[in-house]
Amino acid sequence: MTTYQPGLTLIQRQVTVSASGVVGPCVGTDTQHTGGTIDFQGQGQLSCTGGNSSGSGVINWSNPQTSASAFDFSGGVSFRPGGVSVLVLTGEGRAGDLQGAQITVEIALSLTESLQCTTAEGLSTLSGPLSVQFT
Repeated sequence: MTTYQPGLTLIQRQVTVSASGVVGPCVGTDTQHTGGTIDFQGQGQLSCTGGNSSGSGVINWSNPQTSASAFDFSGGVSFRPGGVSVLVLTGEGRAGDLQGAQITVEIALSLTESLQCTTAEGLSTLSGPLSVQFT
């Protein structure tokens, strides 16, 4: 689940972003990092239609023989074809098994959630698919 404090509206303002969720099952040739949990937090000037943020996070892998992967990110909200707003975070692993790897985290806002952007309180919580990619 991702939370925005204060909620995202159509006007950019300083927002704190926090998220936690499940990662996996992971796809690829890496058999050591097949799932786990992700937590991240950051802040920046954001709205439902744009803006930028930065912060840090960690993935705790379910395999006890791996080390947690800490990362720093920057990113923001952007539109995709079809009018879907997506929070896209990019950065680099700074510690753990995937130190130095590039990371991309994507969280899409559904149409129903996007409608909350037009309220005075804004969009304060978001749940749904979370895409994480390390390269």
